Amino acid sequence: MVESNIPRRLPGSSLYSQLSDPFGPGRAGWGGQRAALDRRAFVGLGLAASGALLLGSCAAPAVRVLRVRPHGRRVVVVGAGFAGLVCAHELVATGYSVTLIEARPRVGGRVLTVRDLVPGKAVEAGGEWIGANHPTWLSLARLFRLKLIAPARSRKLRDPISIEGRLLPDKEARSLVLEMQGAWRTLTEEARAVDEVEPWRSPRATELDRLTMADWLAGLTISQLGRAALRARLSSDNGLPLESQSCLAMLARVKGGGLERFWTESEAFQCQGGSDRLALHLARSIGTENIRLGVAVNRILVGPRSVKVSGVDGASWEGEDLVLAVPPNLWQRMQFAPELPAGLSLQMGSAVSYLAAVAGPFWKESRLSPRARTDGVIGRTWEGASREPGPAAGLVCFSGGPAAERARAAWAEGRDGAYEKELVRLYPAYPGGLTAGRFTDWSAEPWTRAGFSCAAPGELTRVGPVLREGLGRLHFAGEHVCPAFAGSMEGALRSGLEAARKLAERDAVATKPKARNP
Repeated sequence: MVESNIPRRLPGSSLYSQLSDPFGPGRAGWGGQRAALDRRAFVGLGLAASGALLLGSCAAPAVRVLRVRPHGRRVVVVGAGFAGLVCAHELVATGYSVTLIEARPRVGGRVLTVRDLVPGKAVEAGGEWIGANHPTWLSLARLFRLKLIAPARSRKLRDPISIEGRLLPDKEARSLVLEMQGAWRTLTEEARAVDEVEPWRSPRATELDRLTMADWLAGLTISQLGRAALRARLSSDNGLPLESQSCLAMLARVKGGGLERFWTESEAFQCQGGSDRLALHLARSIGTENIRLGVAVNRILVGPRSVKVSGVDGASWEGEDLVLAVPPNLWQRMQFAPELPAGLSLQMGSAVSYLAAVAGPFWKESRLSPRARTDGVIGRTWEGASREPGPAAGLVCFSGGPAAERARAAWAEGRDGAYEKELVRLYPAYPGGLTAGRFTDWSAEPWTRAGFSCAAPGELTRVGPVLREGLGRLHFAGEHVCPAFAGSMEGALRSGLEAARKLAERDAVATKPKARNP
C-alpha cells in the first residue's frame, strides 16, 4: 500500500525534541514518549480518480473531493512554487484551463534539492522538513507514492548547544531544556483560544497582533541563559528579530500545528530523493504545455470579468481569474491595474543555508549528534538525507534573521573557512572532513529576495483578511497566506489548495443546473 511509504512513528527530530531527547524519556515532558503517527491524518484522504484533493477547510486535516464538470474556464497562476503548483494541479484536475507562469527556469520555488554535492545523495538548500502534523504534504506524498523517511536518531549521541559563545555541559543543558519547556507551554496555552485560519477573528486579536515576541519574552521569568537561547531560537527560526515579530502570528502557527504537536511533530520527515520530487510530480500532472518557465511577469490587469497577464518578453495570457503565488516582496516589480491597496504586503524574513559535504558522519567520533543549536553565525544544524545509502554525509547549517546577517557577512569574508571556524567550536572532529561546501542566500536570490514570511506587529489583522479573501478576480496563494502554517511547505500547499477550492466551489455553484418546473 502507498501509505506504508510514510513512517508510523515519529523520529524525535523535531525542534523541541532536539533539546529534550538527549536527557531520556520522561525527563523533558512532551519529548519523553514517542507518539505514533496519527492515523487520523489519513482518514478522509480518499483521492478522486482525477487526482484532486480540494480541501474543504484550511484548518481540517480531512480532504474532501469537489467534483465539477469540465468547463474550460481559464485561470492564470503566477509562480510555480509549491503554492502555485498545487493550485494549478487542482484546477486542471477539476476542469479548468490553466496557464502557470514562472520566472525561474525551474519549478519548485524555495524548494531546491542539490544532487551534485554529496555523492549519491540529495540534500536540501531550501524547504526540507515535513511534519507528522502536515496532512496536506502527507496526502500528496501518498498520491504520488513519495517515500518519507525519519532521520536517524541515537540517544548515545549528545546534541551540541552553544549559547553566548560557549558549549553547554549536560547539567546546564538540562536546566535550559526545563526553562524552554516552560516557555513553550506558556505559548501553547495562549494559542488555544486563537483561530489559526483567521487569527484576526480571535479574542484579543488586535492586542496580540500589536504585541511583539520581544514583549512576550520580556514578560517571562527566566534566566539570562534561557532568555538568550529563546531569543536565538525564535529569531533564527522565524527569520527576523523578536522586535519585528507579531505574537498573534506565532500563536496561530502553534495552534495550526496542533498545539503541543507543533513542538514535537513539525519536523518529523524528509522526502527520500529530495523535496523537489513533489514539485516535479505536480508539474507533470499539470502538463508541460500548460507551464511557461523563464518568463517574468511585469503587468497584471484585473477587470470585472477577466484578467490579463503580460511578461517582460511581450507575451500575454488572459483568463477569468488570476492566482498570484509569489512572495509579497516581489509584487513591487509588477504593475497592477487597478493598483493594489496601499500597504498590502506582508513582512518577509531572511534565511541562508550552508551545505557541507563530508566524507562521513565525523560527529560520531566525539559522540555528538548532527543536530546543534547556537546563538552565533549558525542557527542550527542537521544531517541532510540521513537515511539515504552511501558513506558520504551532508551537514546542513541554517541561519535566519540576525544569524543570517552574521552568516552572510562571515561568508563574504571567509567563504568555507568561516563555516569551518564555527563548526570546529561545535565538533572537534570537523577539521579536514570537508570535501565541498555550498552557500545559498535566499535574500539574494532574484526571484525570492527573502526567506519566508513572518508577520510584523499589527500586520496580520490589517492584511490577513484581504490576502485570504482576494480582490475580485485576483486571488493570493503562498505560505504567507496561510497563518496556520506560515513559513513552511505545508503553508504553501494549503494556500494553493484553498485558492483552487474557492474557485471550484464558486463555479460549481454558478454552473449548477436549475431545477425544472414540474
